[in-house]
Amino acid sequence: MRLIIILLILPVFFVANAQNSNEKLIADLHFYSDVMINAETFTHRSRAFKQFETLFEQAIHMKDSWNLDLEEIPFIYAKISPDSLFKIYTYHLVDNRNITNESGYIKMNSGKIFKLKRTDYFEDIEYNINSSDDWLSGICYHIKPFEHEGVNKYLLFSFSQPSEFQKRKTIDILSFENGEPVFGAEVFVEKIEGSRDIVKARRLYTYSADVSMVIQYDDDFDAIIVDHLMEVKSRMPGSSENTAVPDGTYTSYHFKEGLWIYQDAVFDQSTLTPAGKKDEEVERSRSGLFNKPTKSKN
Repeated sequence: MRLIIILLILPVFFVANAQNSNEKLIADLHFYSDVMINAETFTHRSRAFKQFETLFEQAIHMKDSWNLDLEEIPFIYAKISPDSLFKIYTYHLVDNRNITNESGYIKMNSGKIFKLKRTDYFEDIEYNINSSDDWLSGICYHIKPFEHEGVNKYLLFSFSQPSEFQKRKTIDILSFENGEPVFGAEVFVEKIEGSRDIVKARRLYTYSADVSMVIQYDDDFDAIIVDHLMEVKSRMPGSSENTAVPDGTYTSYHFKEGLWIYQDAVFDQSTLTPAGKKDEEVERSRSGLFNKPTKSKN
């Protein structure tokens, strides 16, 4: 009889123990994420970052990690694709000059996991096709799916600060080939009258660290809206180089037949109508872009 009772209790014990272990892991991740961002000294932030990475790798490889509340951890950016195919987790360490060092993972709903390995330099960065082993790092703040040549692909909007005086925003493309992530696709097209089109695999914008820049997908316009940048002399102490700042106008990319077509304005200049919009929608679209808050203006 005693043996039967023990056998009945053991599963409950192991379940409770596993639950307590998960709760402790999540609590530790909350603690170290706070320290890696908010500690006053870089040494403490760096130590916490390393510990956070170790614990996060342990957490994401757990059998039920898809259902863990990892996105509730402060200072981690967790985005799920609208079709629930994958989640992307990104986080960073900020040094004393505000330079960021990003890390990340892609977690598939099948359970497969990809560690995103940061690469600091690419030649022809806007034209390359890359894998998870040479990731152009950044904090992912939005995912927008689309279809190109019959393949599901995803716009990834991200930001980082690669130097003391410059911030960076990127519109990258994520797709999957044979189950493996691929970054970049030749879908950004700028049409040049009388010449060959300029076709890029991603878009990258570098601008002054003391300003904000808007890059977002706008549902009202059905387009990617981008602050237009102009070159100026840097106003930041210690910087002698020219930089770029928004000039108050916008450019855009509109989706057409699987491609993102560049326009040097948001509106059709002859009608002030956003591409694909009816005339009666103009005022709503215009007020939507210029008056509503944006999720990321870094």
